[in-house]
Amino acid sequence: IAEALGAPEYQKLGLSSEFAIAVTAMRHCLAIRNQYAHCQWYDDYGPRLAFVNMEDIAHLNTTIHDYRGLTTRYVDVALLTEQERFFAHADGSFAYVNYEGRKRAGTLPGGHVFAPPVPLAAPSLYL
Repeated sequence: IAEALGAPEYQKLGLSSEFAIAVTAMRHCLAIRNQYAHCQWYDDYGPRLAFVNMEDIAHLNTTIHDYRGLTTRYVDVALLTEQERFFAHADGSFAYVNYEGRKRAGTLPGGHVFAPPVPLAAPSLYL
């Protein structure tokens, strides 16, 4: 709903692509967040953090006695740091669109508050 309401307004201000980039980044952040919100961490005795998606269990019609029957995914500190940096990038993208839109609409006095965000590739969800 927010995208449908915002897109035409930002288009009028010449910020269509910047708004679309911010929305795309936010959606990737949502995918990262959802995988962690619906997971169970466990120790598989390896060097990385292991987790399984509990949504996988919801679709099975059987009893699960351990996690070996589920797809194990992994992350490490480097990936988590990259994901955190991407969350900050998404936040900065929305801040830029918000303030630049208000500046262009004439409702924000003064100079530019935020510089346009530097493009940042979306990180993997897991290793």
